[in-house]
Amino acid sequence: MRHAKIFIRLAIIWICPALIAACGSGGGKVVPNPAIRSFKAAPSIISKGQTTSLFLNFTSGTGRVTSFGKNSFGNNTTVTRVIFRNVTTIRPTATTTYTLTVTNRTGVKVSESVTVTMSDLIQGRFSSTVGKTVEARDGHSATLLPSGKVLLAGGSMQGGAIHYHKSAELFDPASSSFSPTGFMGYSSALHTATLLGNGKVLVAGGWDGTKAHSDAQLYDPAAGTFTATGPMGTGRSLHTATILSNGKVLITGGYDGSITLSSAELYDPGSGTFTPTGPMAVARSAHTATLLNNGKVLIAGGTPDNTLCELYDPGSGTFTATARMYYPRSYHTATLLSSSADAKVLIAGGASSTIAELYDPVTHTFAVTDTMTTVRTYHTATLLPDSRVLLTGGSDNSAEFYDPNTRTFAETVKPMKEARGSHTATMLPSGQILIVGGTGAVNRGELFR
Repeated sequence: MRHAKIFIRLAIIWICPALIAACGSGGGKVVPNPAIRSFKAAPSIISKGQTTSLFLNFTSGTGRVTSFGKNSFGNNTTVTRVIFRNVTTIRPTATTTYTLTVTNRTGVKVSESVTVTMSDLIQGRFSSTVGKTVEARDGHSATLLPSGKVLLAGGSMQGGAIHYHKSAELFDPASSSFSPTGFMGYSSALHTATLLGNGKVLVAGGWDGTKAHSDAQLYDPAAGTFTATGPMGTGRSLHTATILSNGKVLITGGYDGSITLSSAELYDPGSGTFTPTGPMAVARSAHTATLLNNGKVLIAGGTPDNTLCELYDPGSGTFTATARMYYPRSYHTATLLSSSADAKVLIAGGASSTIAELYDPVTHTFAVTDTMTTVRTYHTATLLPDSRVLLTGGSDNSAEFYDPNTRTFAETVKPMKEARGSHTATMLPSGQILIVGGTGAVNRGELFR
């Protein structure tokens, strides 16, 4: 009997591998090959201290993620991480490539990699180390000059009654200070300021509390003075001004104090005159006008809120309808995402929804992209050197990035120092961004680094 028990145990030990092999092969059935349905990092470009998430979806196997990057000493580092969920939040400290490998029971493997890029240019933080502006400004203009300084002009200040400025000042990045320069010919906010090819700045229109101006003037950085030019054919505020490839400036729409305008005109720096062009298909104010890389200008949204968009062709001087946006918008932003011929335009904010959209100039269509972290109006959007877009303020001190690679939004590491709306954000030659002014009589500037 004892020998019989030993024989049975040996038989089980000998048979089990065969049973396991049979189970592993599905009892004669073919084990499906592993497959990776999706693997991405969102966002794919981050600042120091910012987190990102790995999204993965695979079948018929066990997944493992390995990471390969460089540490602070420049040495290669490898870390292995087993993924138990579909989403994993990580905080890389350097540019890192993550590889997902899925292996089934028979040893068949498939792999896919994504790279998370650490941006060295922008660290994703706001600093209030710059000085205070000479005047608190809201609805002003900010223009980067060829010297690297920034011209701040006009705007309003709330403090009991609203006061409109005719003053201007310069921000000097070398000393991180603001100093007065010249005076405009009239007080205004909600005007436009456009850097011309000759280095001067065209300031056009604006609202002074009682009327919209048709006046225009030129700021000369060398002399630090404003001189009259133009005027425009009609008073305008909340209009747009876009410098074209031929050096002329396209002025569109706006509010003249009683009605919203559909008219448009061109400013010629050579003659210093405005001439009619267009008109647009619909009246607009608080809209956007974006120079595309094909030389045309995309006109989008505006008050009264609408979805109708059109293209201005400088060659023919005409506006033609293009696709409609998904959401009606005004006081939104429109950002050309790159210098490539097929670069898309990010349309964000200016609506009750957090949904953003992309305009494709090749197909002339809009497509919904990821949702913003919060609703924004009267905010700013700035294209960064690393291809992300920084969106700031609107109603609070929050800020977020848009990643064009993954088409996703993510909050910055820290918020702004101040809650701002109707402020300005100007990219400096250093790659930092100067944030100035905004609703609430804010005169403390800050830098996004």
